[in-house]
Amino acid sequence: MTQFIQLENISVAELTIKYLELEGVTHVFGIPGGYISPFLEILREHPTIKFIISRHEEGAAFMADGYARMTGKLGVVFTTAGPGATNALTGIACAKVDHSPLMLIVGQPSTAISGYGAWQDSSYSGVNICEIFRHVCSFSEVVVDANNFPSLFARALRAAHGSPKQTVHISLPMNISTSKIAKIDFPLEQNYVFSKEYLDYSSNAETIDNIFHIINHSKNPIVLVGAGCTEAFRKSSVLALFSYFVTRHKIPVMTTPKAKGLFPETHQFSLGVFGLGGSLHSDLYLQQNPPDTVIVLGSSLNEWASQQWDQKLRPSKTMIQVDIDATHIGRVYPVHYGLLCDIEIFIHRLIEIDKKNISIFSSASRNENHLALFKKETSKFLNVDKMHSKNIPLKPQRVFCELSHFAKNKEISFFLDIGNSTGFFSHYAQLGLSNLLYSSYGFTCMGWSSGAAIGAKLASIDATCIAIMGDGAFLMNGIEIQTAARYKVGVIYMVMFDDSYGMVNHGMNAISKHVYAETDYYSLGSPDLIQFSESLGADGYLIDKPDQLSDHLTLACKKAAEFKKPQVLIVKIDPNEQAPFSTRYKALQKIIAETTN
Repeated sequence: MTQFIQLENISVAELTIKYLELEGVTHVFGIPGGYISPFLEILREHPTIKFIISRHEEGAAFMADGYARMTGKLGVVFTTAGPGATNALTGIACAKVDHSPLMLIVGQPSTAISGYGAWQDSSYSGVNICEIFRHVCSFSEVVVDANNFPSLFARALRAAHGSPKQTVHISLPMNISTSKIAKIDFPLEQNYVFSKEYLDYSSNAETIDNIFHIINHSKNPIVLVGAGCTEAFRKSSVLALFSYFVTRHKIPVMTTPKAKGLFPETHQFSLGVFGLGGSLHSDLYLQQNPPDTVIVLGSSLNEWASQQWDQKLRPSKTMIQVDIDATHIGRVYPVHYGLLCDIEIFIHRLIEIDKKNISIFSSASRNENHLALFKKETSKFLNVDKMHSKNIPLKPQRVFCELSHFAKNKEISFFLDIGNSTGFFSHYAQLGLSNLLYSSYGFTCMGWSSGAAIGAKLASIDATCIAIMGDGAFLMNGIEIQTAARYKVGVIYMVMFDDSYGMVNHGMNAISKHVYAETDYYSLGSPDLIQFSESLGADGYLIDKPDQLSDHLTLACKKAAEFKKPQVLIVKIDPNEQAPFSTRYKALQKIIAETTN
């Protein structure tokens, strides 16, 4: 039972910070401005919460997102009205799609001058911020009375901590922030997490029993693990139970690109990543061994995850989809069993049923040697020769192969950006249990990793955080390196330099029917990214020869930890190497052909 104390004569700004203290928030992010000055005064001297001033509000939102993903805590962004808030919009939208618990707090002009054309007016008579963020937040409100603030703020927190996690926005006019609340009952412990009946498997017990027996009697079942399994599978006990189940029942396991590494890619029953940029093992196995039962755990089956809604994922008999988000179930493929359930609880229940049915175990007839033989006789990778190439410029296939060797048995958190580097990483990098992957696959935000890695590193100061991105994404938000330098955050950036918007360049060349004389249309103009990085306070390294990556990464990790200084590795790669996105290019070609013929 939650206990309360009574607070008296406390301002809304002071109460907001007290709620954030209760949430265990240690860092908040944003850009200072006049309308949030009441908060700035408190945060400047606050003993446990530090205000990290970014170089752009989008970067602040990305940092808060990275902080939330690393800790599971509330990520918090403070901005002023108008452009301050809209600059953060992309970052908030990214967090929404990937279900990060994020709160945007926006300062507004006083209610007394609302509608008078005040500077950055964000009310109904200006640019209505509440209406804008209502489309990307599950809660978006402006507080017009200080006495209503505790109730509204509690509702926002409940939404943020819901299942799945949500983004929320609350606007506070300046006169409301400074207003005093005479009396309020304030909780002594965090009390915003509320029970969800569907998290209790007893209400779904019969369905889970049926699912078990379908799996048990299937001839060729397969499991697709999505990012919705992240919280469950990062508990070693849950992963061990899942591994035991699929091993005992001899069920091959694929992951979506975003869930890469959640199930060990070295496991005997792993087929690696399925989806855009996925492994050849997963794709070929589905071709050669069409499944009669597909079990989808925690995936929305979006374009990345389903390899553009590949029909090979449709089973001959039974599609099973388990997710905590009801909107994901059945939105792509017809589902025979759709279960609204927490993944951890679902796995525990399967194990319980398995133990009760151990004497009638029928799936033992499946031949585990079949999968082992398949993996031995087929390649997991495209262009295997290029993974060991000594050519200059470097082949990206080799870069990510070497990155895998470097990361083996090291505790490293990777923050993967969007672009060609996404596909190369997904296909060629191999992650072990000590490696964690965070990405913006949901909204596919270029530049996300620049800020996200900073927020994550601040949340876990001893972690090794490496952002992987292309040069185009780096130029979008690389300015946040200066934020890392100012606050002594030892983040490592690994930038694939091909002097081009490579994914667009290769995609347009693949689908275009025209041959253009100009070949550098999508070029970046040969920027000196080493000089750029060093001018912002980072150490810069140029990697343009084979065998340099491991030594430079070792040095960068050492200096990042010792000197708490950002490190930037510019890896000069062959611009002619296409990332493994051929299915996407073919789909675009098909759309163009259908609409132009």
